[in-house]
Amino acid sequence: MITWINQLARKLRKKNYFFRRLFDIWTDYLWIDKLVILRFDLDRINSLKKLEKCDVHWSLATVEDCRANFGNEHSPDISLFIKFIQRGDWVLAGRCSEQDSGGTWDCHAACVFQSKPMSDTVEFHVREKEGFILIVFTREDKRGKGLAAGCIAEICRKAKERGVELLYIDISTSNMSSLRAAEKAGASYTDSYYYLFRILKKSYLFPLGALKNRFSRES
Repeated sequence: MITWINQLARKLRKKNYFFRRLFDIWTDYLWIDKLVILRFDLDRINSLKKLEKCDVHWSLATVEDCRANFGNEHSPDISLFIKFIQRGDWVLAGRCSEQDSGGTWDCHAACVFQSKPMSDTVEFHVREKEGFILIVFTREDKRGKGLAAGCIAEICRKAKERGVELLYIDISTSNMSSLRAAEKAGASYTDSYYYLFRILKKSYLFPLGALKNRFSRES
């Protein structure tokens, strides 16, 4: 039921500005989502397979790259990305070979190797030789070209070269396109998931499954 309602809300949000604004206000004050945790066993998956339907240049972004990409946008991603990079985590940026992106990234994602923020107050503990992928995003005009799956696969390749053995990713059960992208990149489902409640602009998280002991309050 939760998944169906969230899928409907996502479709309505895409309709026009009114639904998008209404959805954003609504989710600030009252919302519930179910997110599943998937894993990539890097010794078992084929991360060399090309999943993008176009040529893409992938690179690990610097703080300066992030500032240049986001410019003066008040995006919550930029502050997170800068924090991640400064502590040694990754932000992977991709640009298609076509010269129409205006210098901005066509796709990006982050991968952390210490802890992954799950809500305002809860984080997921990442162990040695593990990582956690988050904030996978593709520009709207570039969607449908396999960039999200390709971005995840590129992170898997680079992580394996670094000596990482296992990567995680968490995805809302209502986000079917992201689930498909993760599956194409070789993800398998764990038995773990969590419910994220949003009430009056405060978040509450309830994890279930074998990985629930990895969730802890931010220190």
